[in-house]
Amino acid sequence: MAGIRTATLAPRPRPWAALLALLLVVAAAVSAFADPDVARPPPARATTSASAASGATSATAASAQPKPTAKAAAAAAAAAQMQERPAPPMPATTHTEADVEAGTDDFSHLVIQLADENFEKLTQAATGSTTGPWFVNFMSPNCYACQRFKQTWSILAAELEGSVNVAELDATASRVTARRFNITGYPTPILIRNGYYYVYEGFRQIPHLKDFALEKYKTAPAVPVRPEPGLWYGPRNAGRVGSAGR
Repeated sequence: MAGIRTATLAPRPRPWAALLALLLVVAAAVSAFADPDVARPPPARATTSASAASGATSATAASAQPKPTAKAAAAAAAAAQMQERPAPPMPATTHTEADVEAGTDDFSHLVIQLADENFEKLTQAATGSTTGPWFVNFMSPNCYACQRFKQTWSILAAELEGSVNVAELDATASRVTARRFNITGYPTPILIRNGYYYVYEGFRQIPHLKDFALEKYKTAPAVPVRPEPGLWYGPRNAGRVGSAGR
């Protein structure tokens, strides 16, 4: 046996031992997590992160909202002031719409009748209305609305007596004057004042008409009155309408 060497064998690795140890560690961790008696610290870092994210979202939303400008603030203040301001009262009237419906009051004698021949002489519209303001109703005798409006217009003449001259003109017969004021429909009330005229387009009721004649005409467009027909296309053509105002 002499001369024979004996080799020392290395121990074989045991992989199952390492696997067993790993399973034991996992089992202990699961047991500790599931045990309610084991105190666990709150996730402070996560909570802090969530709070920071919420604060950042709120700040972003606040910064995203448009800041009101000085012009917008002034407009809002003006709108609020207009809503709080009461509407101006209508002028007092002696007669009502019931009088119009009844037709008992006849003031047609107060309505001045105008035509091409006497319009400029009486109204002096182009020279500045030195005879005072004129409220002229351009109408047609064949117009049903004009006939219904006739009673209202005569009562308005009584309401405005002494302050505004109330008149009417048959626009189908006095075509030169109708063309001069661009009349396209009937009835068309027009206030003539200080060389300008104002077309009334409101309700055909006495309070509204009276208010327009005294104050509300200032809110309507002021149109300069054209010169009398003999000055804009010659006295020889004064009776013609085709070239009026061109």
